[in-house]
Amino acid sequence: MIRVISAGRILHIFRKKGGSGDQTKTMDEWPEACTSLIRKDLGGENLLIASIHSPSSWIAVTPLKIVSKDQGQVHSVWLSEIDVLLHPGDPEEWFQGKNSGGRLELGLRDGSVFSFRVDDPKPFFGLANVLLYVTKMNSRGRDSR
Repeated sequence: MIRVISAGRILHIFRKKGGSGDQTKTMDEWPEACTSLIRKDLGGENLLIASIHSPSSWIAVTPLKIVSKDQGQVHSVWLSEIDVLLHPGDPEEWFQGKNSGGRLELGLRDGSVFSFRVDDPKPFFGLANVLLYVTKMNSRGRDSR
């Protein structure tokens, strides 16, 4: 079952628990020239948040997926498949993220791992909190079965 989290909820959590930085912003903060490069690879999905390092290296959050492009290769993960936020996992990793951003690593239901880096502290916390909310909603969906 695909659990949809509203775009408004995702954006609210991102803004309230972190916020935008130099490379990671909500779609309304990016110039159209930047988002048009990403939209081509989203298959019509609604872009909410993007972390853009270059035209061939970015992360995008939609209401249904996290999509990444690294060295021209596009990968996507359904939000409903995220089981746990693995990294940051301990207080030292959270502290490092507060200072310089860091790696976010997701454990998926099939046992695989999806990870990406967020270079700014505020969006690192914003995205980490969005992902924690996603895992909470996903666990509720499993508990009710």
